[in-house]
Amino acid sequence: MLRAEVYLEARDYEPARDDMQWALDNCQDTSTIVAVLCPTAWRLLADAHVGLGQYEDAIQALRQWAEASPSFATKAAKEIQRVRQLQQQ
Repeated sequence: MLRAEVYLEARDYEPARDDMQWALDNCQDTSTIVAVLCPTAWRLLADAHVGLGQYEDAIQALRQWAEASPSFATKAAKEIQRVRQLQQQ
């Protein structure tokens, strides 16, 4: 996931999205450290989707983030509002 964050910083969204999707595909294996990082993966995946202009996918990822990490539900709701505003531009 660290690699995906570097991709996001560089605005290289496709590899970031692909890395986060891989991490999320492996979240089912709770014996790995990836499972602990799944909520962060949803958040980073949303950022990658926004960068690619895939706003509906970003909103879905933000909803998954809120579900996986309820303590961030308010933050996720604010981010969904921000993405909807971007979508309308």
